[in-house]
Amino acid sequence: MGRSKCALLLVLALTGCPSDPAGGPDRAPSGDPATASPPTSATPVSTAQAGIPREVIDSTLNPNEQPPYSGPTGTLRGVVRVKGDPPPKQPISLPRGCGAAAATYDKLFRVGQDDTLADVLVAVVGYRGYVPPTQPFYAIDIKECAYSQRTVGLTFGQYLKINNRDDRRSYLPSLLGAGLPAKLVAVPRGSVNMYAPKPGRMLLTDGMGNSHMTANVFVLKYPTFDVTGLDGRYEIRGIPTGEELLHRSIEHLRHTTTVTTFATLSPIPGFVEWLGARVPDDDQGL
Repeated sequence: MGRSKCALLLVLALTGCPSDPAGGPDRAPSGDPATASPPTSATPVSTAQAGIPREVIDSTLNPNEQPPYSGPTGTLRGVVRVKGDPPPKQPISLPRGCGAAAATYDKLFRVGQDDTLADVLVAVVGYRGYVPPTQPFYAIDIKECAYSQRTVGLTFGQYLKINNRDDRRSYLPSLLGAGLPAKLVAVPRGSVNMYAPKPGRMLLTDGMGNSHMTANVFVLKYPTFDVTGLDGRYEIRGIPTGEELLHRSIEHLRHTTTVTTFATLSPIPGFVEWLGARVPDDDQGL
């Protein structure tokens, strides 16, 4: 398991990497393993953001000015599970009509059926070639005082579309760390677009007094990533094939934790502390 065609950041365990019939990095529902695919070409889309010059986005995502990758691609798909103590409850106070918020935020992290782990950002890096995003935005929902996910991934240049699915309640989404001067109200059944001015980690909150409403937002320089839902599934398409080294912590961490499949670029809120308390002291250097 020392070498593979997929290189992951901070990998604890990994599933296989079959090739991708669609040839694009779009996130899509998991399906049957794909068969070998012919060379395909990713189609770049316009992702220019308000106030950010097109050349700034291009130089960030494609500093070597390469053409979009058009060779054979692969797909990485799998399920993230966690074994161990259940996530502890969090003390939150919810207004009336916010039933969905309890299911989303009342635990330190979200675990689905069969120990599947939600809100994990899985990323593939280290390949050769420029892979552009194929969608100009990524959309999430608000319903009953809850964002639809607690981790969000964007490629720099994409915007975040936030849809308010409530009939009567308004929200004031705010992207802390983005330095955005203006805030827009998400009126009932309306939507707002939020722009990240640079790559990095930011925090999505709500300015209407719902302090529990948060989501980590990671703005990346590549589109080859996915975020797990409650089913723990991820699928990353359009990965340029090639020989890349996997993170060397895979085998070691299998013997020091009870996580069976877990790949993340960044911590689920509170998860690292929870996991660290269960790793032997002599392995804390990991």
